[in-house]
Amino acid sequence: MKRASSSQVLASSEFLEALQNEIFLKAFKDYCQREYNVENLLFWCDVESFRSSHSKPAAVKIYEAYVLPEAPLQINISQQLKNTVPWPLPDDVPPRVFDELQAHIFDMMKIDSLPRFIKTDAYQDILSMKERGINK
Repeated sequence: MKRASSSQVLASSEFLEALQNEIFLKAFKDYCQREYNVENLLFWCDVESFRSSHSKPAAVKIYEAYVLPEAPLQINISQQLKNTVPWPLPDDVPPRVFDELQAHIFDMMKIDSLPRFIKTDAYQDILSMKERGINK
């Protein structure tokens, strides 16, 4: 498979900023769904949402959806990473309980999904919109 050149790959800070942009996020999510790897992006987004509430029910929902062995959207992480999140979760769930997992998933998306996405017409359309000043 042909790799994206270094000039095509977004820096981590640019990728993080892009994930905050609803146009980019929708296009990237659509791409990930077509590629059958949307669980990483959904996990990343759910952890971002969890940070504002850091409620135990939200944390349990994330753990059950993405981390448990039988999770319907299980993310690909090592047992060592899984062990960084205590299970069962304590009543007072730390707001950064998923930080290590989220950082790993961010890196995975950046080195795997993103380089392929930036080669798509959808990404080129986003760049074109940005040049015309259409940016949310």
